Amino acid sequence: MCGRFALYSPAAEIQRAFGVRPDELQPRYNIAPSQPLTTVRLNERGGREIADLDWGLLPAWAAMRQGSYRPMINARADSAADKPYFRAAWRHRRCLIPADGWYEWQQTDGAKQPWFMASARGDVLGLAGLWEQPVGSAGRGSCAILTIPASPELAHIHGRMPAVLGPEYWPMWLGEIPVGPGALEAILEESSGREFISHRVGPRVNNPRHDGPELVEGL
Repeated sequence: MCGRFALYSPAAEIQRAFGVRPDELQPRYNIAPSQPLTTVRLNERGGREIADLDWGLLPAWAAMRQGSYRPMINARADSAADKPYFRAAWRHRRCLIPADGWYEWQQTDGAKQPWFMASARGDVLGLAGLWEQPVGSAGRGSCAILTIPASPELAHIHGRMPAVLGPEYWPMWLGEIPVGPGALEAILEESSGREFISHRVGPRVNNPRHDGPELVEGL
């Protein structure tokens, strides 16, 4: 799964990478579920826009059932297209979630050691996401991060990882370029072929109230 990540690249770098610039962007080193995320999606005119979405996808039909369903922060890439919870978002509301890296916890001798993973090239990542409309006319929408089996160099830390799409796939994922049956699943599988680096970090990241560049520094 992906339960915590960081975004500290400046707004100019987000604009260079994604072609759209956030109005304001504070460095965040410990983004946690239920918090607002900076995402990139298509607007009604078919152009890219920045949207702040709450991390934890909740379809409108689920929200109206008064607590019967809980927001989902992750969706498995191999089954999201067919699950009622994610199916509509998969077809019509896909997004990218900019990130400089993500955290995962490795189980070792009864304890959990946090690690930070990032691109080996040092570039800002585009995580594959799904989003839903806000319930009613007020509030933000919500989103989930798609996950895939971990790449070989990260599998010893955790069995799954976020689906990280290369820039060449962003137009297809966002819906700027029409794709045929099975194409979205195929590009998500390709995302595991990127090269990543990882290092152990300190336990302060365990508390979502902690923030700051020291969280991503290696031990």
